[in-house]
Amino acid sequence: MVSELNALQINESNGNIVLACGATGYFQVDIETDGELDPASDVAVFAIARARSSSYTTVFRKDYPIEKTAEGAYSVIVSLANEDTREIAPGNYVWTLILVTDPGRDETGQVIVNSRTDGVYPLWAGSAQPTLELRGIAYVV
Repeated sequence: MVSELNALQINESNGNIVLACGATGYFQVDIETDGELDPASDVAVFAIARARSSSYTTVFRKDYPIEKTAEGAYSVIVSLANEDTREIAPGNYVWTLILVTDPGRDETGQVIVNSRTDGVYPLWAGSAQPTLELRGIAYVV
């Protein structure tokens, strides 16, 4: 069940997000594909990165399940909790969602790509990545 409370603001036309550091929010990404995803094993990795001169430095990543909604249609609900963004400095970042098929996991449970059968499919890359603006907030709790 998804809460009706949502501190995340998303521009539906370009995917740009505004969120206060440490705030709670969520959004849904709908995916249509000619290929097949296996929701039992494939995952979506949400990543926030800071843009550098010609590269990106990941400051946060978290994986989410992929849900099949119809033939050739899937969705991912990205939810961010207080602990996910409270330690990230306010500023401008980019974000992407990467579909990973047949992933492995490291000793901490984080998704890794470690064989030729692992597929990596970023929905956005490079300058096409949507932005994420994290705003400072006065903590009262």
